[in-house]
Amino acid sequence: MKKFKKVLVLAIYLLLASRLMAQVDVLKMNDADYPKFHFNLLNFFSVADSQSRVDILVQVPYKNLRFIKESDKFVASYEITIIISDLKTTVYDRAYNRNLEVRDFQTTISQQTYDLTQKYFILKPGKYSVEIIMTDNDSKKSYKIRKNLDIRDFKDEKIHLSDIMFIAKANEVDGRKMIIPNVSSNVGNLEDQFQIFFEIYSGKILNDSIKVKYSIFDSEEELVGSGSANQFLSEKTNPVFLTIDKKEFVFGNYKLLLEIESEKYKDVVNKEIIGRNFLVRWQDMPISVNDLDLAIRQTGYIATSEEMDKIKSGKDQKDKLEKFIAFWKDRKPSLEEYFARVDYANEKFKAHRDGWKTDMGMVFIVFGAPDNIDRHPFELGNPPYEIWDYYTLNRRFIFVDETGFGEYRLTNPIWDDTIRIR
Repeated sequence: MKKFKKVLVLAIYLLLASRLMAQVDVLKMNDADYPKFHFNLLNFFSVADSQSRVDILVQVPYKNLRFIKESDKFVASYEITIIISDLKTTVYDRAYNRNLEVRDFQTTISQQTYDLTQKYFILKPGKYSVEIIMTDNDSKKSYKIRKNLDIRDFKDEKIHLSDIMFIAKANEVDGRKMIIPNVSSNVGNLEDQFQIFFEIYSGKILNDSIKVKYSIFDSEEELVGSGSANQFLSEKTNPVFLTIDKKEFVFGNYKLLLEIESEKYKDVVNKEIIGRNFLVRWQDMPISVNDLDLAIRQTGYIATSEEMDKIKSGKDQKDKLEKFIAFWKDRKPSLEEYFARVDYANEKFKAHRDGWKTDMGMVFIVFGAPDNIDRHPFELGNPPYEIWDYYTLNRRFIFVDETGFGEYRLTNPIWDDTIRIR
């Protein structure tokens, strides 16, 4: 009997050991293609002695909040915590609660509808870090972003530029211009022009004009747009609204640089160049897609050679974009779903090349998350390997890490009608 118990214990031990060796898991997709919130840090002049003003703008898309149905309405609430620290200590640590109420369900899942929080702080010039935490009060999920910030000193006699604010909409009410900030800095869905706001500070009232020059560079650091405007400085603080033509900007990431020039006042013109990144992206494009040519290449996993040639045949980027969107119309998986998979593959499967180019990334992008993963990372006598099962598709994929460097290769490449390119 004792011998039987020993055998039973040994059998259970071996069973548990084998379970530990063969880790069973289900790969879950996240919604990483959408930022949980956007925020801007903007540095302006302050009338407070030897200090500057920092405006903090936080924009939370409704889609990223959990709304609860109450009677004939949907409600949500969240908290924004702002923590500002200098090199030694915490300067500010404050939380702000926001309550939302809408009448229709579609608004609650919209990426284009958002809530905006705007706060300002008076700080001494210097180096700071700003941490913003957004917590959904219902789901209790928190998301955090941290950014370093240099607060500038505007107190000398030179002519300075403030930071740049992108404008979503500007209206005039009772003779005053009212601004709705564009915190995401996406100008793709605006008209052929967009506006920016900034301030010019002068130690003296000049009652004269200086030139404001802007330059726009694409993601390859190529100059794609430029212009200038004369601005009359009649105050020590001069608000400026500048309109920029964007007809030629197609789908991508850009950088806007501002500088001031004046031969007459060159001795007092601050040579600092102020910059801000922005994007051109249409609302029906996933946020993680920021390079059209790359997105077209990534589409090659499910597009035929003829379909790829048709998209690439566009006479310019705008024509390519139209053909690209036409390809994705009424297709499954949808444009958003497919590129959410690409984004996840880049995050989870990157080895010595981008995650979407790996075998695991390819399978995940084409078929989505597997129903089950059987992981074997430490099996004696064998290299690490994983088995992915798609029960509804009746398919199994086996990946082996032959090199030990973390890139798992398919044991049997599946170059068939479903997988078109690498």
